[in-house]
Amino acid sequence: YNRATQMTRQPGSSMKPLSVYAPSIDTGLLTAASIVNDEKLTIGDWSPQNSYSGYRGYMIVRRALEISANTPAVRTLQDLGVDKSYEYVQDKFHISTLADADRDLSPLALGGLTNGVSPKEMAAAYGVFASGGIYNKPHSYTKIVDNTGKVLLENEPENTRVLKDSTAFIMTDLLYSVVNGSSGTGRAAKLSSMPTYGKTGTTNDDYDKWFIGFTPYYVGAVWYGFDTPASVRKAGVYNNPSVTLWKSVMEKVHEDLPEREFTAPDSVEKVLVCART
Repeated sequence: YNRATQMTRQPGSSMKPLSVYAPSIDTGLLTAASIVNDEKLTIGDWSPQNSYSGYRGYMIVRRALEISANTPAVRTLQDLGVDKSYEYVQDKFHISTLADADRDLSPLALGGLTNGVSPKEMAAAYGVFASGGIYNKPHSYTKIVDNTGKVLLENEPENTRVLKDSTAFIMTDLLYSVVNGSSGTGRAAKLSSMPTYGKTGTTNDDYDKWFIGFTPYYVGAVWYGFDTPASVRKAGVYNNPSVTLWKSVMEKVHEDLPEREFTAPDSVEKVLVCART
């Protein structure tokens, strides 16, 4: 049983960049500085709750993603439309485990999917941001040669543009704040000598803990939990071990690599805005 490729679990808030913010930026609905509202929202008999107590009012998109606010994600998804969100998650980010029942606000905005997702597909999806909007189909080898160097099998990578290069860069910039912002949920993942980007995810009752992070070199997805779903909090785990594990592996991976950062494409314009107004 390969937990990286065969296991599917609820992604929690690690779904938001794929289902809410990237599609909204790609379609022109939002910019990184758009204002969203963290205020109580009631839809029928359902009111989404934040992981923190209460609501924090109006904030820019960057802040909403940094603190993983839930109500702004649901409101944004209402504006975007669940059909458009579903299309991006399935057809552009290639999450293959969606069910028809997931075509709704709660599953897409908050990551409570019917069948869950695999770490492999989440890593590939976040790789779209790191590669400038290109989806690279996951593969486990590039080629096989014999003892004379003759190529016996070759695995040509399948690469497809699925996002605008501007969207990909803006998403990397937003996900930088998740790790480097003063209130970022992924602060513990920050590498000592390499720019770090990513998003945490936690499901109801702390059954699943995620961190999907990347650098200009590598992307990696970590899930933490029990094979038979149960609360890790009740087992005495209160933080997010996925963040800690991701950092411990990636520090070694990046030890001898020169520092790099993502470069804004010509399609992106950088401006100063007032976060209050």
